Formats: sequence, structure tokens, C-alpha cells
Amino acid sequence: MTALPPIPDPASVLAQGQAQLPHSPAGSLGVARQLEALARQHNDDPLLSSALYLAGRALLRMGRAREALSTLLEAVALCSEADLQAQARCWHEAAVAQRRLANDREALEYLGLALQLHREAGDQAGEIDVLDELAAYHTQLEAHAEALSCYRANLQLRRASGDLRGLAQTLLGLGRAQLLLSRTLGGREAARAQQQEALGVLGHALQLGRQLHDPALVLEVQLEQARLQLELGQLDAAEQLARTVQHHCLERGERRAATEALLLLADVLTAGQHPAQALHALLDAQQVLQTLGTPAELARLHLQLSAVYEQLGEFQSALQHHRQYHALDRAVRADQQSVRAQATFARLDVERSRHESELHRARGQTLEQHLAERTLQLEATQIEMTELLASAAEFRDAPLGPHARWVGEASAQVALRLGWSDERAQALNLAARLHDIGKIAIPDRILLKEASLSASEWAVMREHTVLGARLLAASASPLLQLASTVALSHHEQWDGGGYPHGLSGEQIPLPGRIVAVVDTYDALVSERPYKPAWTPGQALQFLRQRSGRHFDPEVVRAFCDLHEEGLLTGLLAAHTVH
Repeated sequence: MTALPPIPDPASVLAQGQAQLPHSPAGSLGVARQLEALARQHNDDPLLSSALYLAGRALLRMGRAREALSTLLEAVALCSEADLQAQARCWHEAAVAQRRLANDREALEYLGLALQLHREAGDQAGEIDVLDELAAYHTQLEAHAEALSCYRANLQLRRASGDLRGLAQTLLGLGRAQLLLSRTLGGREAARAQQQEALGVLGHALQLGRQLHDPALVLEVQLEQARLQLELGQLDAAEQLARTVQHHCLERGERRAATEALLLLADVLTAGQHPAQALHALLDAQQVLQTLGTPAELARLHLQLSAVYEQLGEFQSALQHHRQYHALDRAVRADQQSVRAQATFARLDVERSRHESELHRARGQTLEQHLAERTLQLEATQIEMTELLASAAEFRDAPLGPHARWVGEASAQVALRLGWSDERAQALNLAARLHDIGKIAIPDRILLKEASLSASEWAVMREHTVLGARLLAASASPLLQLASTVALSHHEQWDGGGYPHGLSGEQIPLPGRIVAVVDTYDALVSERPYKPAWTPGQALQFLRQRSGRHFDPEVVRAFCDLHEEGLLTGLLAAHTVH
């Protein structure tokens, strides 16, 4: 065998890639990939782990969180068991990737692993970084007690480290967490105790900010102090401080920070029954947010404007802004649903990649046992993700019943009656639950309309088949590929009169033909705003009358036989709208 040439100074090459990371992540990724290829040729696992870690960080900075996660999970699997700090760094970056993919549970789990490893390694700086990340994440998730716990743990480490700037930032976070927690406490005395403690904490942070000659930090602390004064009913002090912060932020050219101060000032003035002044502040803020604001920030602004106009007695304007708030809020929620759906696909693909990687690298274990265990884990993940996606679609269209689950279970029973294997039928059980996932993208004014839809509205509604198929087809998962087929074809008809492509007979994929029958029965026996529920007998008669026209005769026969034999009874009992 020809000896491979040595790897040229890997430490300096890694350093070169790390140096490029802040200003050229693509260049850093190129260096990492070159090292990765060499390390694989030489079977050098430590170097391969380092190269993959660098590649994962670069991918994160390039906005490719899905690829970053898969890369980082491989990196941590190759870390030396003795190198706890390297393992912790990999888990920390993987947590960042999970967070960007909206996989909250996994992100928190990975951060917990990183924290434990940093502690075992005696790495205080790493522990501080992870605690900061955990505290910020818990705050985002509105888990304020958990955030407070992280800030308190970090406070001790910051004091021991002698890092005054870091200490000031931790004190600011701690005070903010105490204020947020106080709003959730039921007892007035408990809330006041948190707020009084927060006053002292923020006062210490302000003192450090001035000592460090850091005006940005000082203004950030003062804004939190003004919020706290508002909570305590100290309206004059809160107004004066909010105006001071807004003035100094404008002097420094920090328009967004100045706008945040204006929004707080408007809250203070509204609480003090000064609606005209509050309106002036909000209109100033609106000029900035219309160009720089996010939909969520604009929604908050319209809600504040609605309250102010109500105080002024201008109820028509109040109603107009309240409607704008609801429209923006719906848009934000729809975007969040789309992000969660995409994150679910990413999570499923990552689980599959990790599954395959671990199987390939299994050492010293019985391969059959490992395969069985990981297959079960993957199946559990697929079921969980499918349930999440189905509930996302169902929440907007039919929030009162387990529609998607029932369609899946009944479709599986029909498939078994038609001679499918247990494995294929179980796959259809999960895939069929996503048949209406495309409705996530249909506007509420059409999806939730109680009156009959116009021709143009029907055209939009029919697009849910194509939109759902496109969304699901983005995943490499065989399960989601099957779901894509179902989503696209479950409104096709046996005689070619369906949509979106007018397929007929056996041109229509059998999974779509099965779900068409089951979904139609479910729609008929379910109560809707525009119709009462039919009886099971009426629904079955409808299916039989349209057998050979709208529906595959064999599928209709199988469904009706199962119903008459009582084999769908358990499913129907769980379907609460029947």
C-alpha cells in the first residue's frame, strides 16, 4: 500500500481557518473542508473532529444551520473522551444550530451537556459563556425563573473572574429577569420583593457602567430602571428617565434604542392618563419602525396606539389600530408556524443523518442491536414530528377535534384491508396526517370563512395541495416524501374531475385514493360552521353513490366493509366530533 503524504502543519492551517471566520466564513469553510478531506484519508479522528467543528461554526455564520448541525454532531462523536472542553464547545455550537432551527428542547439539552462538560473540565470561561446563552434562551422562552437561576449562578463566576464588564452585563440580565418574573407572580408581596431586589441589582450595574465609562451600557441599564419604576408606580421618575435615555440615544445616533425609549415613555404617559403626549411619542416611534421595525414590533406599536386612541375617546381610530395589530399578529404567527414546519423537517433529516453516521461508526458493539435501538429512536422522532406538523395545520382549520390523527389511523386500516404490509400501513398512518399541511399557507379570510367561497377564493384554497406537497418534498425523509404524495393527490377524483392535475383512475397514487375516501367521510360526519354533521349512514351512502366516479371502488368497498364490521369503532369513539 502506498503511504499517504503527511498533513502539512494542521495546527497552523486550523489557526488560519479560525482567523478567517469573523470576516470570511466561506473562506474558513473552504479551509475546514480541505483539512476534513485530508483527515479522512489519514483516519485522523482528532484532526477530523477539529476540522468539522470549524466547518460547523462557518456554516452557522453563513446561515446554513441545518448543515451546521449535522457537521457538529459528527464532530462531537469524534472528540477524544478525555478532551472535555472540545466536546463542550461542539455541543454549545450544536445548541446554537438547534436554536436557529426552533428546536427548543434539543437546544436546551445540548446547552446542559456543554455546561456539565465545562464544569467537569474546570473551564470557568466556558461555563460563563454557556450560562449566558442559557439565560438568554430561557428569557426568550419566557421561562423567567430558569433564566434567573442561570444569572445567579453566573454572578458568582463573574465576581470570581474579576471581569467588571462581564459582571455588569450579568447584573443587567439579572435585574431584567427579576422584573419579568415579578410580572408572573400571583402575590403582590412576592412581586414587590422581586422588584425591590431588582432595583438594587440594576443600581450596581449602573455604577459599574459609569466606572467603565461605557455610555451604551449605562443607557441600557437606565432603560430597565425606567421599566421597573413604571411597574412600581413611580411614574414621574420613569418619565424623566425614559426621556433622558431617549435624548442621549439620539445624540449617539442610536435610533432603534431611542425608539425603544419612546415606546416605554408612551406606556408611562398612558399609565399617567396623558394620552395626547403618549400619542405624540408613539407617532415619533412609528416613523422609525415603519422602516426599521419587525412585524412583531409594529404589532406592539399598533396595540399601544389602540389603547391611546381609546383613552382619547377616538374609538374608530382605536378599532382601526386594533385591527392592524391583529393582522400583523396573525402574520407573525403564520411565519412562526412556517419556521417550525421547516425546522421539523430539518430535525428529522438531522436525526436520519446522525442515525446513519452512528451506524457507520459503531465500534465494539453488536451491529444488529445498535440498528434496532437507533431505528426505534428514529421512528419515535418521526412520529413526534408528524404529530407536531399535523397539529400546526389543524390548529387553524379544525381546532376542536383530532381530525388529522383519525384520518391517519383510518387510512392505515384501509391499507391493511387492501393487502398492505404492517410497515407500509404504519407509514401511511403518519403520512396521511399531513394531508392538509398546505393550509398553513392559506389566508385566514379564506380558510376560516363561514360563507360560501367565491370562484377566486376556491382557486386559492385548492392551492393547499400543491403548497403542502412542495413543503414536504423539501425533506429527504421517505416518510415525508410519502406525505408529499398524499398532500398533492388526495383531492384527485377517479373520473378525472379532481384537482390539482385532473388525474384519473390508477394514475392517482393509491395513498392519495385511500386518504380521499377517509378524509371525505370525516368531513361529512364532522360539524362545520357552514353545515351540520351528517350521520355515519348518510356519509357511507354518499361514498357508495360516488364510487367509480369520485372514488376508487375498491377503496370505498374496503372502507365500508371495515365500518360495517365494527373495525373502525375504536377509532370513531376517539373522534370526539362524531
